[in-house]
Formats: sequence, C-alpha cells, structure tokens
Amino acid sequence: KQEVAVRTTVGPVVVVAGPGTGKTRVLTHRVADLILNGGIAPRQILAVTFTNRSAGEMQERIRTLLPENMNLKGLTVGTFHRVALGLLRQYRPEEMKVVIDQVESRSILKEAIADFKHTMPVVKVAEEISRAKVAGFKPEDIGEVALRDLYTAYQGQLQEYGVGDFDDILLDFLDLLEQDAAVLADLRARFTHLLVDEFQDVNAVQYRLVKTVAGDGNGLFVIGDPDQAIYGFRGASPAYFQSLMDDFPAAQKVVLETTYRTTRQIIQAAGEVITKNEAPERRPFVAARGDGVSLRLLSTPGETAEGIAVVREISRMIGGVDMLQAHGEVEGPGDREVRGERSFNDFAVLFRTGRQAEALEACFQEEGLPYQVIGQKGFLGDAVVQQAVTFFRYVTAPDDTVRFLNALALPTFNPGRKALAEIRKQVLVEGIGPDGVGELSEALLLEGERYRTLASDHTPEALMQEWGEAVAENPDFEHLVRVSAGADSLEQLLDTILLGMEADYERAGERKAPEAVTLMTLHASKGLEFPVVFICGVEDGLIPYQAADTDLAEERRLFYVG
Repeated sequence: KQEVAVRTTVGPVVVVAGPGTGKTRVLTHRVADLILNGGIAPRQILAVTFTNRSAGEMQERIRTLLPENMNLKGLTVGTFHRVALGLLRQYRPEEMKVVIDQVESRSILKEAIADFKHTMPVVKVAEEISRAKVAGFKPEDIGEVALRDLYTAYQGQLQEYGVGDFDDILLDFLDLLEQDAAVLADLRARFTHLLVDEFQDVNAVQYRLVKTVAGDGNGLFVIGDPDQAIYGFRGASPAYFQSLMDDFPAAQKVVLETTYRTTRQIIQAAGEVITKNEAPERRPFVAARGDGVSLRLLSTPGETAEGIAVVREISRMIGGVDMLQAHGEVEGPGDREVRGERSFNDFAVLFRTGRQAEALEACFQEEGLPYQVIGQKGFLGDAVVQQAVTFFRYVTAPDDTVRFLNALALPTFNPGRKALAEIRKQVLVEGIGPDGVGELSEALLLEGERYRTLASDHTPEALMQEWGEAVAENPDFEHLVRVSAGADSLEQLLDTILLGMEADYERAGERKAPEAVTLMTLHASKGLEFPVVFICGVEDGLIPYQAADTDLAEERRLFYVG
C-alpha cells in the first residue's frame, strides 16, 4: 500500500494514513521517486506541513534518499505560513507588511476597540477575529454587527501601522493568487507537484490555497488521518478530505492499514475510543508488531501523587527493575524493558493542559530526573516575557515604526502618556523616523544599540540572561531563557515565537543532560513515537477537557493520538 501511494502518478492522490503506518516515509519517498524516476526537477516540487520541526525533518529525510551529490536547489519544503511569506516577498516585495506576533496584535486590537461599547474581553475579541480570518471571512462578510465593527476597526489600525498579523499572511497570499492571474499561472508552472502533509489539519483558507495552487489536481498529493484532526479550535476540519474527493472526482484514494509503530493491545484500546466517532469509512488496523503487554492504569489520589507515581515508575525502569517486572508481567524474550535497558530518551509524559505540566515538572525536579518540555507556549502570556519579546523585536528592527512604538511604551522606557501620544503622532502622522523624535526616546535608542552590539557575539540565551538581571525571579521568564538556549540566533528565536506551533517549542528542564524524559502536550505529541508513554490526567474534566465549547469528538481524537 505504501508503494501504491508513492508510485501512483496521476493525481490527486489522497492517502489516509493512520498512526504508525509510515506517513512520513511515504511522503518523503514520493518526493524522491518524483525526482529519481519521474524526471521532476526539485524546483518543481512544493511540500507543505504544519510545524518547522516536521518541515526540517522532512527535508533531511528526502536528502538521505537521494544521491549525495544531487543538487536540491529550489526544492521548497515548509509550513503554509513560511512558504506564503517567502512567495509574497518574491512576487510583491513592495507590498510586504511587517508581520506582528500575538502580543503585538492584541496591543493594537486594544487601541482599535478602545472607544467601542462591548462586553467581550480583548482576548475573546482576538479569538473571534482569528476564527473569522481562518474561515476566510473579511469584515464585510461578518453578519454579527458588533464583531464586524470591531474587526473593521482592528484591520484599519493594522493598515495605519502598515503591519499584518499571523492570519493575514495566508489571506494576503490567497488574495494575490485569486486576483493576479499572471502570478497564479507562474506559480502553477513553477510548482507542478504539490504535496500536503497532515491534511486533516487544514482550515478553510489553507484548503482554498491548496485547491488554487493545485489547478487541475494532477500533481496534487495529500496525506493525513481524519481520526487525528485535533485543531478544530483553529478552524481545521477532517471534512476537507471529503471536500477534496468531491472537488476532484478523479482523485485516487489509498488507505494505509498496517501500523508498524505499536502493538495489537494499544491499537485495540485506541480503536475502542475512536469508533465512538462517526466516520464515512474506518477500517481496523493490522499491528505488524503483533502482541505486547496490556495497557496499565495507575490510579492516584491527586495531581502531585500522579507526578510522583510517574517519576518513580521511570526511575524503576531506568534502574533495571522496570514497571513490568515489578508487577509480575513480562514481554517476549529480548525486549529491552525486560532487561532493564531503558534510557531517559525512551520516555514521554503526555498531558492535556499547561497547568498539569507545572505539577509534573515539580516532581521531576524534586527527584532530580532530567527532562525537556515540548509544546508549552503558556509562558508567552506572562507580562515580563511579553516585555522582553517586545524589546528584542525592536532590537532586530529598530527602524520599524510599530516595533519602536511598542518598545517605547514599555515601563522601562515610557516617557509618559502625553509624551508617548505626541511621539506616536510624529511617527505615524508626520512620518518622522525613530531617530528624529527627540530626547524622550534616547534611553530606548541607547539600550537598543547596546543590545545590537551584544547580539553580534552573544547567544540568544546570554542576551535573555543579560536582560533578566533587572527582572525579579519569574518562572515564566526562566522558561523563555531555556527556550532561547535552543535558538541559533535572536532572529531565529523571535521567528519561532511568531511562526512556531506547539511542537516547535522545546526547552530543557533545570538540569541539562544529553538524555532526558520528554514532557509534552497531547497536541504536540502527534506523529512522534516513544517506547514508553504515560498519559496523565485521564479523568473527567481533563480528558475529555471540560469547557463550554468542548467538542467531544475532537477530545476523543486527541486521546486517540496519545
């Protein structure tokens, strides 16, 4: 079945690939096959996915499948947003906007809607506008008057600053393709083959982009798993699989049914969960590994006890007497867990919410076990972290109006409300540059210049530590410092904060070590695999998560991913 998916030449090819059935293998082999056997030049291939991490892994795996001396110049692999940004810069450089992050956009939204009488908190307004944008709705498309007015005011304020937010990247790119026939024709001629990974995660705008770029669909290849669609809150829907089949009646569907990752017991248990969701067709998976041990349920009286139980089980398995031996269970001869040869890298601890991560981290720190955290963005909401990010965005772009004004409004540099209003007028209305607004901004200009000099020979981690010397002890800021340790440059760190998804956020625990247990959200775990996995918080209210707008079908899919 994998070979059929790789070698089917006439598209669209729609591959439904469940957990561990070789999705990435199929996609990367298809790219290699197009180049080696199909006579397709690398520059004619565009592959899109949803995280920077998976895009990097995809590129690396494609490279290993091709001859070492092969020139892959022009092969485009990246996230929807990164690819769209690159193509906007190429086709419309004169119209490029500065792309602002969530903190900056909410600050601008707050200004834009300050005079409106409404009861929604700014965060809620931001979520509603984002939901409208990923559905492809512009202000004039919104029926609800209050939201339409707020959305209109926000877009007007963005225009005044000459900036766009994260969602505008794809909307602007879609506008370009739908309004400029010459650009679209050029793009279709350039990218004769479009491959889309994690297709179950596309939203309305992304689906329109795929359809628009794909043209007649002959070079289109999509792969994913409707049962692993877990981003409904971002507008994604597994229904786009069926939409594609409806829009392209000639599409050929391939279903990968053999899972190489896991055992019959796990497949059977996961199947019991997911079959509660309706689906047009769902076939049982065949577990290539055959039988394994049963799933184990650990019951504890509370969150702290849960963390302690996890830490102790890991310690026991690392120490040579593992959980299975301790409970009188064994696997087949030769399995690593029976011989007690586990390493910290073998373990993943999954959870539903950020609050769970805090309790787990405390237990790991208490026990002294090395760990790393993936998929935790909550620390970015802290005011101190936001101030640091705002300042360093100015450091990397001192001539940019919005970055200058945002940094000047920080408590450290703020010249006062009246002075700030006057400077805003000079910059936005009179067109005076940041260097020309007088002594009131001198402290910011000097500090910005000092950090630009430091950035030439300091790591992002060292820069954050320098900034943090004036910050009171703050765990969220410490998280930022640890995340910055994984960045090669200040620009890369800020780029991750702007364009990164859950799986792109990685930070070490308090104790750095070459091997570490991975703690991550269920959302960030999709597509990864570990020999030993703990899923924490399997209790009413957490899994499934209890909220007013909870989609129970999506909660089942999220648990299924785990």
